[in-house]
Amino acid sequence: MHKSVLLKEVTDFLSNPCPKVHIDATLGLGGHAKALLEICKDTFLIGIDKDENAIEIAKDRLKGFNAVFYHGSFKDFDVVLKEEGLSYFDSILFDFGVSSLQLDEEEGFSFQREDFLDMRMDKRQQKTAYIVVNTYKEKELADIFYKYGEERLSKKIAKAIIEKRKKKPIETTKELADIVSSCYPYKYSKINPATKVFQALRIEVNNELEDIKIALSKLLDFAIEGSKFAFISFHSLEDRLVKEFIKNNANKLKLCSKKPITPSDEELLYNKRARSAKLRCAKLCYNEKKDEAFDS
Repeated sequence: MHKSVLLKEVTDFLSNPCPKVHIDATLGLGGHAKALLEICKDTFLIGIDKDENAIEIAKDRLKGFNAVFYHGSFKDFDVVLKEEGLSYFDSILFDFGVSSLQLDEEEGFSFQREDFLDMRMDKRQQKTAYIVVNTYKEKELADIFYKYGEERLSKKIAKAIIEKRKKKPIETTKELADIVSSCYPYKYSKINPATKVFQALRIEVNNELEDIKIALSKLLDFAIEGSKFAFISFHSLEDRLVKEFIKNNANKLKLCSKKPITPSDEELLYNKRARSAKLRCAKLCYNEKKDEAFDS
């Protein structure tokens, strides 16, 4: 079972006081939602996720609670609110990135086993990693690897992909991982060289950063005095967008901490995938004095 990252920290923040309407905009398998609803039994929860398999698992875990579920992107939280006849939320959680379910069981997300290059969180969409790898031009691939993966060998890797696909399409995660590894002039140690390229492809396929920008741009339009926001990010690109949102609205938001909250040593012992997680949380306070200090 997927281990929800920073579960206690998120639950402590969101449950004091308990929200009337809470949106789990990236529901996943419902771990954060269940922890909150076990404390806040009168909370109405709206769960949203791109992954239909995850939603079905979450529905089963959350039986008996006051919750509704939507198959879609977190950027459309406002549409979902309107569907429910609501104009605001009391709290909202975004847990960005890929879930353990996707890494362990769904196609194309991991280079640690051989799968078809898929990487779609929402299987209704047409664009897959296979399409990106086999149809994008060399410069487009290099730009994606550099921009979304911060891969310094982006041009070399893109060129190698183009040369390889001239002979035959690149179909599997292992094929792609081998191409990336061949571009490195030295033996890697802790981090597999394919890590950044796979991250970049996943972001491109699922339009992740653009969806974050859209969601953040309309967040305050559906918040009220005291509404809470919690953001869990796993790499600098996501975290940068959240920091920018908080900084641009510093006169309206009160931070729960000046620095991002990271997993405890105890959590990292049983969940190594949490090591890069950062939690930033804030609440909307027009009438309270804000802390002028901001983590840059």
